[in-house]
Amino acid sequence: PTLDLAFKPCCYAVSQPIRHAAGRLTADTARSFRTMQAIIDDGADKDAETIGQWLIDHEAGDAGTLPREVEIELTTKDPLPDTRLRPRGDRVPARGPISVACVERIARDLADEDDSLVVLGGHGDPVLHPEFRDILIALRKEGVYGICVCTTGQQLTDDAIIAILAANVDVVVFQVDAWTPETYAKLSGGARLETVKEAIEKLIKARQTAQQAVPIVVPQITKCTENVD
Repeated sequence: PTLDLAFKPCCYAVSQPIRHAAGRLTADTARSFRTMQAIIDDGADKDAETIGQWLIDHEAGDAGTLPREVEIELTTKDPLPDTRLRPRGDRVPARGPISVACVERIARDLADEDDSLVVLGGHGDPVLHPEFRDILIALRKEGVYGICVCTTGQQLTDDAIIAILAANVDVVVFQVDAWTPETYAKLSGGARLETVKEAIEKLIKARQTAQQAVPIVVPQITKCTENVD
């Protein structure tokens, strides 16, 4: 155990407003351009500290007319109803499947901003929605900038992979939660880790065959006592 490098002389200590400020100050989206314009209008563009303090002061109150990122639950249908790491199965009231028209309305509103992001997730597995492909098409058609799909990887079919590639989905998150078959089975209620690994490999190979840079594949783990090692 040793003192964190951030507290040692080798790390330059910046002032609190610079250290804690959060915000995008590159004028490549309408949202960030408005932020920069407001900073200039308020006369806060004097130096980094003043800008940082402005961002801190406005972070909580300036939510904007639309959220930058929205998570949409397509269905509560779930190949891992007995997982111990998140509310699933009987612990979640049955909902959906959501209609394509509803997703289209959400996407149409979000597309008023040019940096809107949509995560398809919730308490079920979005790839099990009967119109998964049509929903991806609708999100792109309406102008949503970024799309992420969260899946267990247990039932990722060839058709779902084709739909993901065709829609240029930006990120696919696989809820892996363990990297040994025994631990995975224990945490998931008896499912096979190999199925998830095969799904990840299949998606990566399909992406390579299509010569696409996306989707970025992100294995996700929810840390707990059983899988911390």
